[in-house]
Amino acid sequence: MPILQNNSAQRWSKFSENKYPHEADGERWPLTLFRERVFLMLKKLLFVLCALSISSLSSTWADDRKSNKVLFLLSTHHYGYWVPEVMEPYDSLTKNGYEVVFASAQGAPGYPNAVTRLNDELAKAYEALLASGDISRPMKLVDVQVSDYAAVFVPGGWGPVFDLPNHPQVQRVLSEFYVQEKIVSAVCHGPAAFIGVKLPNGNPLIAGHEVTGKSNAEEGKWALKRFPYLIEDTFKKQGAVYSAAKPQKPYVVHDGFLLTGQNPASAKPLGDKLVEILDKRAS
Repeated sequence: MPILQNNSAQRWSKFSENKYPHEADGERWPLTLFRERVFLMLKKLLFVLCALSISSLSSTWADDRKSNKVLFLLSTHHYGYWVPEVMEPYDSLTKNGYEVVFASAQGAPGYPNAVTRLNDELAKAYEALLASGDISRPMKLVDVQVSDYAAVFVPGGWGPVFDLPNHPQVQRVLSEFYVQEKIVSAVCHGPAAFIGVKLPNGNPLIAGHEVTGKSNAEEGKWALKRFPYLIEDTFKKQGAVYSAAKPQKPYVVHDGFLLTGQNPASAKPLGDKLVEILDKRAS
């Protein structure tokens, strides 16, 4: 009768001694070797996928920061927007390689004021915008994808005081620009668009920020009689750190992602400052 040799004791001894019984004789079990190789391959694959994902996200973020488009948000109220406050920043941006895209709440063209105050060069540029349909057929705010732009700008005029505050699409767009760390800018009465805009944490957009806009001292009898509020007073009530220069003097305030100008004289300096900020962010 054949004797069956029992090697279990020896195998257990090797297991206890080496921790891995299959390595006791300097050889690996085929199945264990296969599993370990698969595990190592999966680790390498996971590392490569993570690296590619980070690279892709970084590239997307960088491309977004280097966007050359700036959204101009126009009022469509019948009191109109101030054309020099559109064209002076437009001139600064386009001469420095930025593309301006016009939008309004409903895609309507709005009511331009003070066209006769443009110099010859800006008047020709404005006529070209009208002929091309760029400013006479603005896109609807609902169609705006904030990720396509580097900044948003709101020119002034009396119209913005009435139709931009508390507008749902205005609130969405301005809040998204800020949350995505893009520049939110406005001049004169344009900052009225900031009123009612809240961030995801519930705080007003302008709370705790240094800003400017049309000062109480600059508002005339017509405005004091018709405006439902004054920008300076309202900004202070919403927790903004409001400041202003003397009436009619250029004054621009840059704080974080907010860039504001006080009056029509501030439109050109604001446009130049916006170019400077965007150039730095893109470099």
